[in-house]
Amino acid sequence: MQGSKEFRDNLKLEIGDLVFRRIGKIVKGPVIEVRWYTGPGKYEVIQPRAFTENELNKHVEFHVTKYHFFTSAVTLRDDAWKGQTIFGSSFCHAEVDPISLKLTRTPTKILPHKGDLICGLVKGSANSGRAPNFTEWFICSEQALRAWTMIMYDNHKTFMDEPKLRRKMMSGNRLCTNTHLKWEEVHRQNNVSIDEEESKKTYFHLRTEFTSTGWVHIYAALVLMARYEELPTDENIPQNLAPNSLQMKEWNLPYDYVNRITSIF
Repeated sequence: MQGSKEFRDNLKLEIGDLVFRRIGKIVKGPVIEVRWYTGPGKYEVIQPRAFTENELNKHVEFHVTKYHFFTSAVTLRDDAWKGQTIFGSSFCHAEVDPISLKLTRTPTKILPHKGDLICGLVKGSANSGRAPNFTEWFICSEQALRAWTMIMYDNHKTFMDEPKLRRKMMSGNRLCTNTHLKWEEVHRQNNVSIDEEESKKTYFHLRTEFTSTGWVHIYAALVLMARYEELPTDENIPQNLAPNSLQMKEWNLPYDYVNRITSIF
C-alpha cells in the first residue's frame, strides 16, 4: 500500500497517548433502571436482584445517576503513570469516532463492571498526592488493545514470530469484534438461514466502544493496513480456522472506510 509507513506513523501520533487500565473500585449513585438485553437494541426493564456472573456479563446493564472509579495500579502497556491508580467519572466518558479515531466526551449513566478494560486520555493532577485522571475514557474491547499494541510496537512481549502472529491475529475473534454480528454476517454472506433460537444463544450484550459493537472488522483492517501494508481485499479477510466453519466473504466495515480513513491518516 503506497504511503503505508506514513499511514502507520500518522496513526501512532493519533492513538499513541492512549492509556489502558482495568477498573478497580467503583463508587456509584442510585440505580435508575436495570435493563435485560436479549438482542441488539432489544431489552426490558427489570427489578434489581442478585444476578449470576453469566447473567451480568451477557444480559444485564445498570443505569445509575452518576459514578466515579479508580483503576487498578497495574500498567497494561507502557505509560507515564506506572504503578498508579487513575481516577475516572461518568461525566468524562467518551465515544470513539470509527474514522478519525478521535474521542468525543459523551457522559453516560451506563455502569461499568469491576475488572472492565478501559482506555482513554490521562492528565496528571495539579494537586500533589492526588491520582491522575482520565479526561476522556471508554470501556474498551480486548481487540482494541491487541490492535493498538500491534500498531504501536514492532516487537512486544506478547508477540510471537511474525508469520505466526499474523495467522493468529487474523483469525477467530482476536481482532474481529461483536461475535453475534459476525455470526449473523457469515450466515447472511453464505445464504444460510438464521435460526432464532441459535441466534439468541450467540447474543452477548456489549458495553464496549462503538467501533467494536457497530462493525466486525475495523481493528483487523487497521492492523492490516498499518502493520502489513495491505488494503482489505477479498483475499485477506480474517477467517475462522476451525474445520468446516463458515467463511466470511466480505469485510464488515463502515461505508467507504478505506478511502475515508486513508484520506485522514
